[in-house]
Amino acid sequence: MNRAARRPFSRAMLRPFALALAALSAAVPAPGAPPAQQIPDAPPKAPDGLVLLLRDPSRDPVTKASGYLVCEPAWELRALRGLWHSDFVISPSTLATGRSDERGILRFHCPETDPMARAGSGFVSTEQGLGALVPRLRPGRPQRLDLQPMAAVTTATGTEEFTLWARATLPTGEIVTLRPTTGLEHRLPAGTFEVWAKNRDGWIWQRLDLVSGQRSLVQFTGRVQQVHSPGASHVYPSGRPEIELKGPDDRFVLLGSAAAAPLTATLVHDARVLAERVLPASPAVAEWPPVHAKPQDVQHAFDVPDAANRASHATLFSLVCREGGQWHVLAATAPSRGGFAMPPPPDGDTWLLLVVDDHAPRAWPWSVDKGPKLELQRGVPLYVIARDAHGDPVVDLHVEYVPDGQEPAAVEAHSDGRGKADLGRALAPGRLRISDARFANQEIALESIPPDGVPVAVNEGSSVTGTARWPDGTAAAGVLVTLRDPRGLLRPDSRAALSGPDGTFAFRGLPEAGELVLFATALRAGRTWSGRLGHLRAGADAVAVTLQDEDPRLGPPNGR
Repeated sequence: MNRAARRPFSRAMLRPFALALAALSAAVPAPGAPPAQQIPDAPPKAPDGLVLLLRDPSRDPVTKASGYLVCEPAWELRALRGLWHSDFVISPSTLATGRSDERGILRFHCPETDPMARAGSGFVSTEQGLGALVPRLRPGRPQRLDLQPMAAVTTATGTEEFTLWARATLPTGEIVTLRPTTGLEHRLPAGTFEVWAKNRDGWIWQRLDLVSGQRSLVQFTGRVQQVHSPGASHVYPSGRPEIELKGPDDRFVLLGSAAAAPLTATLVHDARVLAERVLPASPAVAEWPPVHAKPQDVQHAFDVPDAANRASHATLFSLVCREGGQWHVLAATAPSRGGFAMPPPPDGDTWLLLVVDDHAPRAWPWSVDKGPKLELQRGVPLYVIARDAHGDPVVDLHVEYVPDGQEPAAVEAHSDGRGKADLGRALAPGRLRISDARFANQEIALESIPPDGVPVAVNEGSSVTGTARWPDGTAAAGVLVTLRDPRGLLRPDSRAALSGPDGTFAFRGLPEAGELVLFATALRAGRTWSGRLGHLRAGADAVAVTLQDEDPRLGPPNGR
């Protein structure tokens, strides 16, 4: 784990959650671990660069385009996913930036102080109004990107300055989080965005379906909910800890749908992370977090392992596993006076997770009756070498490693342009999983960590193909088609694709056994259309799904 890129949690550091936003403005690369084939503890070697080949709508090279990537670490702990802007989690909230040359080649530059940017997603734009989102870009393979005229996001009058936090969902389901911008108008590529925006009146939360070259409005309207957040706390929309809602007077205003958005808060005084909450509608000023959320009188103490005392960074997390296998962080603390102090766990499937620099993560079940003894092991660097049926490197393969009996310590990574995926230091025995929508799932038991890496040969598995149609039988192009496994055995359990110009779509990497469910959704003439097919099996004949208008139609009285 890169020490320069991760900061430990401490009570003093929790207050500046908003500093993560400042980090988004800095041109610093992502954290990462040393390349997998290195001898452990050897000096890091910079990977191949992150390179884009930019073209305009006429297929000509795009010069002087500016871009940035919000970078990712080489690997991350699955249970801590979504806390990436926090001060106590491995933080990929740093940027790699670049500018294209006369051949349309854009190389993202990383400062020499931290050359380990492994991958990232972001945004490229020109002064002429062309732009594009950058899906996950990995070293070792240049990627072509076609720029198109962007959409304009503004208010109805166009005279109100506001700050916009935008997050795009790509047709593949991948999320691209963009850094915040402030102005009268914001240019974004075409696509589907979830945005939070703030002006002098308050906060709004809105979905935007942007069309290239068109104008879209954000509206600071709707019911008003004033909120007071007393004490030292960080309040943010659930899943968006980079957005600090509180103002300098500990107050903020939610407008319209933002007042119905689930919020989360982290308390500075005892490191607790409160469960998400939708604030009840009230004409009065809401107090949240509540005043009674004072420091816990009861704290459980754990001795700090010697290795954690010697390490630059060490953090102990308490977590609970919620319905659907989702992990929720309850608290996080750094060692103090030779020990960790942790609030008591709630009822449920609760765990402790210890993350220490240059050691394998460790996890223990936790209950009030029996607190585990925290022990550390250094572990061995684990990496995967992925090849396809032709022996070629597999790029961006999603792999996971779960040490036996330590589900919260599961790590995940993606392969680079050479087909190598670095999973950091790991303990055996455990299970290596291939969980990529392009290929058949695999699970490989490891009794020990091979020093030369784990070779993996992927295969495409079975497929589901089909066509999306409108009720009149014409092809439904650009429809979002989602495939799910009701049994929950497929990884990832939800696959997404856009239908082509002829309405066709395809899903691969599927098992032949078991039934699947397919959904198709689209917006057409301002109305919602959808279709559903059940009891599908991979490898069968092509299917056809017909979309129907799902919005109610109000007829004349008495059916006339």
